Amino acid sequence: MQLKWIVCEDNLNLLGYCRIYESVSFPPLLFNCSNHFPIPRASHKLFSPQGPEWSGSSVAQAWSSLEMALQLKRLKDVLGSCRMWSWQSSWRQQAARIENTHLSGDLICKLRMFPSWSFANISFFQPSAFLMIGIPGLEAIHGWISIPFFSMYTAALTGNCLILLAVRRTPSLHQPMYYFLSLLALTDVGLTLATMPTTLAVLWFDHRLIGFNACLVQMFFLHFFSVVESSVLLAMSFDRFVAIANPLRYASVLTNTVITRTGLAVVARATVSLFPLPFLLKRLNFCPGKILLSHSFCFHADVMKRACADITVNIIYGLYVVLSTVGFDSLLIVLSYTLILHTVMSLASPRERIRALNTCVSHILAVLVFFIPVIGVSMIHRFGRHLPPIVHALVAYVYLVVPPVLNPIIYSVKSKPIREAMLRVLREKRKG
Repeated sequence: MQLKWIVCEDNLNLLGYCRIYESVSFPPLLFNCSNHFPIPRASHKLFSPQGPEWSGSSVAQAWSSLEMALQLKRLKDVLGSCRMWSWQSSWRQQAARIENTHLSGDLICKLRMFPSWSFANISFFQPSAFLMIGIPGLEAIHGWISIPFFSMYTAALTGNCLILLAVRRTPSLHQPMYYFLSLLALTDVGLTLATMPTTLAVLWFDHRLIGFNACLVQMFFLHFFSVVESSVLLAMSFDRFVAIANPLRYASVLTNTVITRTGLAVVARATVSLFPLPFLLKRLNFCPGKILLSHSFCFHADVMKRACADITVNIIYGLYVVLSTVGFDSLLIVLSYTLILHTVMSLASPRERIRALNTCVSHILAVLVFFIPVIGVSMIHRFGRHLPPIVHALVAYVYLVVPPVLNPIIYSVKSKPIREAMLRVLREKRKG
């Protein structure tokens, strides 16, 4: 059997997705998985996991043309039925692109449904699953796009794991600066693993479904590791300030106990800040038609916009989390470097100034690589609704994929002890 997708939309609102299995021997089986509109025919197997089943002349009339095509045994006849419906002029260009992507299995028919189609009798609804997308407009070449994505994920995991092994196996790197670098590498591994499975599943296998609860779990860990990374970068800026302003007391201030407590505080802060988010989403009434996400992973801002209820509380709390974590951290990092710059300028020798600032270059680059995409994602989600979907997707991928790839490169290039330790680990692996 061959699995295909048809997604039907009412102008701007997604009404549902249907799995159509076609076979030469058997008539197609229509699985109505995501909404409450079972087709009134005994010959079709119907599943309506939540809510009341709808029936009546309006439903029968709305589905009559599609049912006629489903009696045939070729998917192209189903598509032909969809195309017989009147297209709105604003969707014609989109429709032309969609018709050309049917070989990838991503088949979308934007149907003009009847006015009698209503959701009035549904008091509360949560979808059993969401439908993810890859790169909008480039579905036909997802296989090729997956090559750079797989390469970046591999580079991120390999580079950060090498840093962890290098610090662990090299006694000379058992210092506060490299312990914080290990925390950063561990966070990047977590951030990579949070998005890699669903992204590669969409690009490789066209597997677009993610369960509602699984989506909330992924959303939590995605934002959790982002907040942790912001906090670790803040801790590293404090480390640089102590090393430059008070080098003689550096080892006594940043002891192993202080570093351990800092790591625990970072994890606790991220957990407490983000723990309410899934529960705030669970209380919302979602639209049966809005199950299509904007990415191949779950963002809080993206998921909450699929609700039909008042999301003011979610917006306010989400803004509070961003300002109290990433926003607050960025201000303290700027303050740290202001104090560092003031300390460096007080040094008498220009050579000492350059030498002191050179120890901060790696961290400054890591801060820029992380915070610039964060600002870009926040701005686009709030003020960039008019931008094409591909812009939203690319900025999100830059935010989540690029920092874990670049951080090991930055530190291996700028830090000679790290570079030598990583090379030593590689040589040991080859010998082993």
